[in-house]
Amino acid sequence: MARAESAEQHNMLVRMKNAKKIAMWAGLGLCALASAGCEEQVRSSPQGLNGPVALAVVDGQVCLPSVDGEDFSIASRPLPRCEDMANPRGFGLVVNEISGKLGVVALASDPPRLVNLDTRVPGVTQIEVGTRPVDVTVSGQGTAALVANQGDRSLTGVDLWTLRPLSEPIALPGTPLALESFEDAGAPTVAALLAQPNLLWVAPGLSCERPADAVDRRDHEPVDCTRASGEAVEVALPGQPADLNIDQEAGMAAVVYRDRADLSLIALTDEALGDQSCLEGDAAPCEVARIDWGGEEGSIWGANQVAFDPTGAFIYVLESAERQVLVIDRPNRTLIDARQASEPATVGATEIGGIALVRQPLAMVPVLERRVLNEGPTALVAHRYGLQVASDNGSLYRVDVLDVECAFEAPQGLLSDAEFRGDPELRDAHPEARCLELPALPLASAEEAADLSDSALLARRVITAETHTLAITPIFALRDANSAQGRLVGRASCEQPEALREAMSQAAAGSQITLGCGSPLIDQPVALEVPDDLRNYIDAPRADLLELARAQLSVEEGQVNAEIQRQVFDVRLRNERWTLTYEGALPAVGSAERGLIARETPGHFLSGGIDYCGAGVEVGDRLRILSSPGDGAGCAGFAGDEGFLTYEITAVGATSLTIAPLAGADTAQSLPTRECFDQGLRYEVRPDAQWIAVGEQSGFASVWERDGESCVRKDEADLGRLQGRVASGQVWEGPYLTLRIREGEVGAREGLSYTFRVDRAFSVAGLSLGTALPAELVLIDDVGVGSQLALVDTGTSTVYVVPLDRVGVGSAGTFVR
Repeated sequence: MARAESAEQHNMLVRMKNAKKIAMWAGLGLCALASAGCEEQVRSSPQGLNGPVALAVVDGQVCLPSVDGEDFSIASRPLPRCEDMANPRGFGLVVNEISGKLGVVALASDPPRLVNLDTRVPGVTQIEVGTRPVDVTVSGQGTAALVANQGDRSLTGVDLWTLRPLSEPIALPGTPLALESFEDAGAPTVAALLAQPNLLWVAPGLSCERPADAVDRRDHEPVDCTRASGEAVEVALPGQPADLNIDQEAGMAAVVYRDRADLSLIALTDEALGDQSCLEGDAAPCEVARIDWGGEEGSIWGANQVAFDPTGAFIYVLESAERQVLVIDRPNRTLIDARQASEPATVGATEIGGIALVRQPLAMVPVLERRVLNEGPTALVAHRYGLQVASDNGSLYRVDVLDVECAFEAPQGLLSDAEFRGDPELRDAHPEARCLELPALPLASAEEAADLSDSALLARRVITAETHTLAITPIFALRDANSAQGRLVGRASCEQPEALREAMSQAAAGSQITLGCGSPLIDQPVALEVPDDLRNYIDAPRADLLELARAQLSVEEGQVNAEIQRQVFDVRLRNERWTLTYEGALPAVGSAERGLIARETPGHFLSGGIDYCGAGVEVGDRLRILSSPGDGAGCAGFAGDEGFLTYEITAVGATSLTIAPLAGADTAQSLPTRECFDQGLRYEVRPDAQWIAVGEQSGFASVWERDGESCVRKDEADLGRLQGRVASGQVWEGPYLTLRIREGEVGAREGLSYTFRVDRAFSVAGLSLGTALPAELVLIDDVGVGSQLALVDTGTSTVYVVPLDRVGVGSAGTFVR
């Protein structure tokens, strides 16, 4: 029997060898037919990532050795100390939510690639962690990592010397959402954001010692890892937490929530607490401030990400629901209203106080671009504050917040980019550190900001001190790719009532030409004899664009000069369709069955919860009841045609109206009663002899806001950029264009409307990556190959890595799979 089995095994081996030879010769034949350079083809690693959601960078004591070019593996001994390597190379750790593994990425390889940790196992071997891991952080001077597992509410420790997990997980008192490491008095510490209950859990961190060289890391059981001394502390949070970010230098954490428009600042250490007071308790870690970024009216939406600016100037909040990035002045702990901070101000163009984005943003990372303009004794350096944002359409966008040019004396020369970014102590001691001290924004009040002359801009944009000169350009917008002109495009699309079509036919009697709204942006049909110059609805075919006025410095023979350079750049202009309707129904009122007739006060009408101030209702408007009267006695007098139950609004409150009958026999002359119109009647409000303008994204602009039970005029309405209605013959000044309504021989009728489309004034600078579900953006300062940007994409199970100075340049990056 043994001899028979041996023969069968022998035959199988022969068949395998023959198949291998056939495959080899076939491969050689293909090489010969294709080209002589087959041996130079680049080998690609097999797919190893499976639902990546987070990435952390290891740049401490542990470094990655060279990666084998054939099987993408590393040696089986423990990883080397960075101090023992001629070219130290850090690496990345990628959390795979679906597979429950932690992948190792050689970020300094060319190209970056996923490392195979054990060649004895088929495929790309990774580190086994807990169930449904969601985040990872590096602890203990880069010697250990901790992975947050939602499935079993635990942390998995990883020895980075051997890339092996610890056998005993660390239990958590809640479900982890995010994880960060920091140092408290030199000891490694970890902070975990938890849900159910909502807590910030702060506990001693993990560190590991390097084992002997003889250890085979592939089978090693880590025994040289220890947690720092101390007890875990739980900080209660006021809402459902969404994200956590830590400023390592300041020892301060920022937390945002899914259900609140608040940001919590939490002092993690006694040194960070200093002389500040805890909102609750009396010792760190504790919450020291709560910043409301929703504004006075608040917001029903929460945030999904928060991040500190690398210089400490700003805190950024990503709010996907409103498609915006909010900017918080960190020293003053106040929200910067991007509408007022940008110049010209964009108040009235949008209701959101942040930076409007093209698509729904899913991930962001702050970026500070530094460019040396002059290296002489009087140095000139430009700093560009902003973010990289990944959106749901698979694109990566650059958001510009603030441009600063700084001239200063640098007798000992300038720092390199690596020193400026990676060595905060060296940067703080250098004269260039003064360039990072910024004034509060906005730079001018609303009245001062109206003056956009060069002299006025220079007066508030250029700040001269004894040691340096700053030239500041607030932008608060997506980066402009090519400064393209904005334009009005398309043809008006009119919806004409039957009565109007009849009037048009009468005006065109004897002519075979049909009148209509076929010409671009004609406000209403006109008779044939009206001169052509009166047919045009606007005086110019292009939008009235804003300009970006950039404050710039120059150095000539040690003298610092300042000037304003202008370029077309309308930060408010978006791709949008607008509809203008004559005596159209106000959209925010609608026809829901919510109206109520007051029981006791004649002519008193209750909104049923609608804010009439925000809806833009005004005295003189017409209220039309759409519900049919009841069957009670005397109710027959309220029956008539569609416009019969139309009344004039004589007084407006926040939630109530006073109405009166209109003169004329074709409308009801009696006020409606509760007996004839029970609860829940339908109604609408239309302006009288006015056009209303509604944008598909901007909505209808009201000049009124609620103050208790009264309607008061908004402050920004006086700036002339907040106008939702206009009469024929007057100018309508919208968010980014100005139109004049002209009268034609055939007058406008109720319901006449037309639509036009506006193209944005600039092309957004973006990079299309084809990603499906961006989960995280990470700025990699330097792991041996300069600064890089990494985008973790769950949808395509990839990590895109690109040099920071090459973002947006063709195919400069690499997809790690």
